[in-house]
Amino acid sequence: MSDPAVKEALDLMDRAWRTRYRAFQQRPDSEEDLQRVIASVHADLEKAVAICRDVGAKRELSMALGKLGHVVEDAEAKLGCYVEAVAAARECGDAMQIAHSVRHLGDVHRNAGRRAEAKGCYNEALNLYRSEASAPPLDVANAVRPMAILKADLGERKEALGLWREARELYATVGIEEGVEEADRWIERLT
Repeated sequence: MSDPAVKEALDLMDRAWRTRYRAFQQRPDSEEDLQRVIASVHADLEKAVAICRDVGAKRELSMALGKLGHVVEDAEAKLGCYVEAVAAARECGDAMQIAHSVRHLGDVHRNAGRRAEAKGCYNEALNLYRSEASAPPLDVANAVRPMAILKADLGERKEALGLWREARELYATVGIEEGVEEADRWIERLT
């Protein structure tokens, strides 16, 4: 979309994410400053969500809701963001956006102990990523990783081990050393 409102929403998302990144890199001096940063990030993302809803930009709405879901702390609000992000992604029909949104919804379910729901989300995300030849390896790795964790939690060691090996290879391909190291720890634990 070339709509100026959509560009504004994308700029707000970018600004929020850069602000968040800087706060991680250089911790604010005081709790008060940290709370101001958090409020700024939330405000930018909430405004981006509102703009996207107003103009019917479903793909961008899914993106904004995903980012907002990532930063909100309330479990119900987080779930609501991701449920709506998935719905918006489905409406726009972008398979990679659906996969990304569904994976994050799976994370919310897994963290809440809803393993069956998480497994369904992860299966869908992995199927979408694996059916797309141009799927970014980092996105695929980030979808394989939580399924591997879930499989290990479910006692499905063989499946978990295979997934951790796949995740390790993908993280190595894109140079994410932390991902490789985590996979190595899990592989050692599972063998």
